[in-house]
Amino acid sequence: MSSSSSSRRGFKRAMPRTLLCLALFGLLCHTVVSAGNKFNVQTHAIYLKEPSDIAGEYEGAIGDFGIPLYGGSLSGRVVFPDENRNGCKEYRQGTFTRDYGSDEVIIALVERGDCYFAEKALNAQKAGASAAIIVDTKFEPLITMTTPQDKPSIQALIKEIEIPTALVAKKVGDQMVLALAEGKAVLLEMNWEESMINPDNRVEWELWTTSNDACGPSCEQQAEFKENAAEIAMELERQGFTEFKPHFKIRSCDGLPAVKEAGCNDNCIHNGRYCAGEHISSPYDETYKVRDVMLENKRQLCIFDYLKRSEQPGLWWKYASEFAKRCKIEDGNFGGDCSREIQKELKVSDSREFLMDVTRCMGDSNADEPHPLLEREKKYEMDRFRTGHGHIAYLPSILINTIQYRGRLDKASILRGICAGFKETSEPGVCLQDALQVNECDSGHSCWINPNASLAEEFSSTCLDTFRGHICMCPKGYIGDGYYCEEINECGLGTHDCDHTCINTVGGYRCECEEGFVKVGHSQCVRGDECEVNNGGCQHHCTWSITGPKCSCDHGFELTENGKTCVDIDECARGEHECDQVCINTDPRHSAGLAYVCGCFDGYTLDLQDPLLQRCIKNDNLLKHWGVDAGGKSTTFTALEITLIVLVSVTAVFVLGYVLYRWRFKRSMNSEIRSILQQYVPLDDKPLGKGKANAVLNTSSSSTSNLEQGKM
Repeated sequence: MSSSSSSRRGFKRAMPRTLLCLALFGLLCHTVVSAGNKFNVQTHAIYLKEPSDIAGEYEGAIGDFGIPLYGGSLSGRVVFPDENRNGCKEYRQGTFTRDYGSDEVIIALVERGDCYFAEKALNAQKAGASAAIIVDTKFEPLITMTTPQDKPSIQALIKEIEIPTALVAKKVGDQMVLALAEGKAVLLEMNWEESMINPDNRVEWELWTTSNDACGPSCEQQAEFKENAAEIAMELERQGFTEFKPHFKIRSCDGLPAVKEAGCNDNCIHNGRYCAGEHISSPYDETYKVRDVMLENKRQLCIFDYLKRSEQPGLWWKYASEFAKRCKIEDGNFGGDCSREIQKELKVSDSREFLMDVTRCMGDSNADEPHPLLEREKKYEMDRFRTGHGHIAYLPSILINTIQYRGRLDKASILRGICAGFKETSEPGVCLQDALQVNECDSGHSCWINPNASLAEEFSSTCLDTFRGHICMCPKGYIGDGYYCEEINECGLGTHDCDHTCINTVGGYRCECEEGFVKVGHSQCVRGDECEVNNGGCQHHCTWSITGPKCSCDHGFELTENGKTCVDIDECARGEHECDQVCINTDPRHSAGLAYVCGCFDGYTLDLQDPLLQRCIKNDNLLKHWGVDAGGKSTTFTALEITLIVLVSVTAVFVLGYVLYRWRFKRSMNSEIRSILQQYVPLDDKPLGKGKANAVLNTSSSSTSNLEQGKM
């Protein structure tokens, strides 16, 4: 029978309900064996490789003990012993390995029946097997191999089993047995790569547990796991890699005949609405009742609820591990007082509010009324069942991305299951440690290596180690699946980003620009600095940009339509002046940079007190304006002072205008001389020539200065 490794099946088992009344832990048995209850079986793929006549893909049910290699695989030779084929007795030393080399991976084939699954697996492990496959003895759907909760001696074996285990259908097992009987080698691969769904970069997981530490090996394992796993669980939660939730199995007293007979008040809270199903072993049951366990389960739900709302859910692990360590039933410390001390020690952001919130949440546990958190727990488990996820059959149970984890309850095994739940390449670094997986990039991989030895080191596939194996990625400039790569001709395919010319190279390409352009960055081409040649064609000023030369004009000028020539702006005609009466437009080149000057109408004179000479005053009011009365007397200045002020002002204006005129004339002459020199001397083509041109220009400027002095 062939099927995919990710398929899961449910089955029904019927047993007399009288078993439910045998012990107080009947709750757990009830969920496993009650008729009509659904229990999901988690499977993994089995790839039979040899012999060819039975080769194919099959499935095996993952045992609830041992260490399944989630995210990985195990390949080996199948060995079916000549004696003790059901594995119920210890095998002779070397039963599975004596006929093969020490490096051979041996997978023991064992018949079902006559003893517990855990006993068969442990005996195979002791005889040297690397894995154990149990063959069903009747035609039926696959089941999950578990250990009985009421057999402490069998439960104790779980800690010792360190190999993966699986149950296969009778048809598949018979085919392997027959092939081995015919002397054929049976080779197969047990593959768990798809046994855990891995949709994204965060894993959601749940621990179904109890605060009880005195119900036997199962409770002891849970307490030990909380202590050992707390640190890594808190760190994964803190970094956002996981989202964790604790859960507790809850039943009502009316639904548990054994509990009801023993007394609802001793085993339940809220008038029999909420009961814990596990028992307390003797002699501790004389001091504590199962009701005390249910109270602590409720308290831990209240604590997690507050921590979740305050965005500190990881601290639940701190509380649970400390409670398991310090508040033991066997030490007589179990209960609210011990819990309160641990609550006070938690580094919660608001400790006072935290303690008050937990107290409010606990409320009156004797009240004959429902409790919202406990009702939510009951509803969540029922919803799981209704949506086909099955019952939580026994404690502890761990769900990772909604998939029930199978295997041993210890930190390393659970961490392996969590790591398998991450989307490949998104797993945290802790998942890549050698204790959890083999670094295939270091131990040998099949990624493409460039056949050109000179290019192999730089241009071969990159091997990226992942929890599930490894990923190969082609080097830059190559295309393929990583196991085979070929060079990409970006220029020929048109996938380059060059502005002008693309030239293909090994592992990529390079860009070049046409003449007159300069390359900026990897691919962009922009014009060269055209301002260096003939001032970019600009009459006045040239500024270079990637789009070409940009011309601008001196003050008082503007560009014409050709964008290069400058013309005088007629501020007077445009009304862009500040003159009081008359505006006279001037050419700034011949007026010491003045764009315009102001004048006055007949009978008016420019006000010399106006620093910009824009305001006009009447001639009749001139003396009065200067503070001279009708009698020729001034309250401020004498007539001589006024005359001197006028003469000094006129002289200052004349001198300033002349200086500005000479400065503009000299600048104009320098520009004309340089323009003439550029026509006859290739200044920009030769670095040395440019220096000579500057020397000539300086000499010309000096000569011009001498001529001007001669004129003066």
